[in-house]
Amino acid sequence: MAHIAYVDHSFHQKSCSSAFLPEILRRHGHTVDVYWDHGWERGEQVPLHTLVDYDALILFQITGSFLGLLCDLNTNITFVPMLDGYGITTGHALPRTYWRKFAGVKILNFSRTLHYIAIENSLVSQCYQYYQPPLFESRAPQTGLHGFFWCRRPEDISWKHIRILIGETTFDSFHLHLVPDPGQPEPERPTKDEIMQHHMTISTGWFETKDEILQLQKKANVFFAPRLEEGIGQAMLEAFSLGQCIVSPDTGTMNEYIVHGVNGLLYNPADLRALSFENAVNLGQWGRESAITGRSHWQELEQKLVEYILTPSRLCYEQALLPTRPPWIERVCSHPITQNCKSKLRPFVRRLKQLT
Repeated sequence: MAHIAYVDHSFHQKSCSSAFLPEILRRHGHTVDVYWDHGWERGEQVPLHTLVDYDALILFQITGSFLGLLCDLNTNITFVPMLDGYGITTGHALPRTYWRKFAGVKILNFSRTLHYIAIENSLVSQCYQYYQPPLFESRAPQTGLHGFFWCRRPEDISWKHIRILIGETTFDSFHLHLVPDPGQPEPERPTKDEIMQHHMTISTGWFETKDEILQLQKKANVFFAPRLEEGIGQAMLEAFSLGQCIVSPDTGTMNEYIVHGVNGLLYNPADLRALSFENAVNLGQWGRESAITGRSHWQELEQKLVEYILTPSRLCYEQALLPTRPPWIERVCSHPITQNCKSKLRPFVRRLKQLT
């Protein structure tokens, strides 16, 4: 079994949004050592040169400290980029020069947009759509409207934006979790009238465990996505599994999961307008069904994902360079007539090579 080094963005220690990947590898019998990189907050970076003896090296969203091409460090590196770190929606996409350091490195994508970008930059990439296990023991309320919104990036989506989306609709209950991501400004609070109108409750600090905020979220049947972009969107996937109607910007990765009016609601963040919530309960139920189907498909592909991570990068690139041969080619090449023609041509080819 393989011994794998897993270098991860240290913010995920709180959110636990990347824990599923090491869990999968361990479930398949492999040993995974996790290293937390604090470089994003000007803290200590993981020195990648100390990880050269591992059978495989996974870099989840963050690349640690190493000068030179990553492929010179280890013969089997998988990089997992997250869409929300690339500014696709805001129009600040990274230049092509950024991708040069990943030459010879495998890319594991959870966003089709980044998958296509990786391929365009001549990188080997596989794309998977992750789904969490459905929470069968808990279901969203089936009557009334009960909202939940975690204000993570007030500059992008705050209560003032949600207020426009709600319009004239009155919610029977609404929980606001006003805890922005590091470096974000203080979020706007609702007025006293709005708190009374929607029977709102508010939390303003980090909980000790993830389960505490999940217990608050379980009381809702309408979930407002917290960010303009998501790497995977674990909070959204939890909402799916609970049967909540997801209200999200029409951006990645949310719009890779949600079809407007079918299993959720999408809106244009540049042109906010009031949405209709009259079918929210049904949309949540249909979203849950799509999550159950998606989870089944994910489980079918799990073994393929593990094999991709364990396959040396060089082999993946060699396989990608091989031309695709249709099945009939093998039959033609093995046919006696074809073999006879090849034997007759060999002396001519040898003579031609001598002349040139």
